[in-house]
Amino acid sequence: MTNDIDKVDDNLENKEESLQDSNDSSISTQEKFEKKHLTKEQIKKRKAIFYSLRITLLALALGALFSLISEIMADTDALIASSILLVLLIIISIFFDAIGIAATSCDIKPLTAMASRHVYGAKTALKLVQNNHKVSTICSDLVGDTFGIVSGACATIIALTLIVKYTDGKQGAELGITIAITALVTALTIGGKSFVKNIAIEKSKEFMMFIGKVLGIFSKSERAILKQNREEKKSKKDEDQVEE
Repeated sequence: MTNDIDKVDDNLENKEESLQDSNDSSISTQEKFEKKHLTKEQIKKRKAIFYSLRITLLALALGALFSLISEIMADTDALIASSILLVLLIIISIFFDAIGIAATSCDIKPLTAMASRHVYGAKTALKLVQNNHKVSTICSDLVGDTFGIVSGACATIIALTLIVKYTDGKQGAELGITIAITALVTALTIGGKSFVKNIAIEKSKEFMMFIGKVLGIFSKSERAILKQNREEKKSKKDEDQVEE
């Protein structure tokens, strides 16, 4: 009798375990089903979140890298090199900010027509304008703003180096150097961005074509177009020489 009761208990336990397993498998299947059947809006939101995270991490890496370079230059007492780095950071910040502005303000129709005529650089420029949101985020927000912030840090390091070397603890001189360098960097950055912004908007097509031609070097299809154009020019030149 005891054995029969034990068998019944074992059967009940086995049934409970099988029910639990079936429930777990049904939950996992449901989760997989939900993942596979996400709406386009949900997928878009997820992609946007992951993209923002990648941009944030990349900005963190860039900021850390250039801050480290600035610190190294300050430690080596290379004021000229630090000043050159500061100017380069400002120029890069201005230039990439202009790329983001040009990409968002450029009309796509002329680039489409040029790409259909196989003009070198037009295909790359067209892709950039079609993805102007990403281009603006990377160029204006990531590179432009990050380099702008790092240039401020570099300016601070230069100011501190000058204060230590030349002021002899005079508070008036320290304040004057700090204000002068901060004002100069701010004026160059804001003034430069304002000046280039007008050019990027008014000459957006030419600006994007310039970027397209530069980046076209890394594109196989663009290099093929360039090669074809060169061959056509060469053959035309040979025909003209034969006619003469």
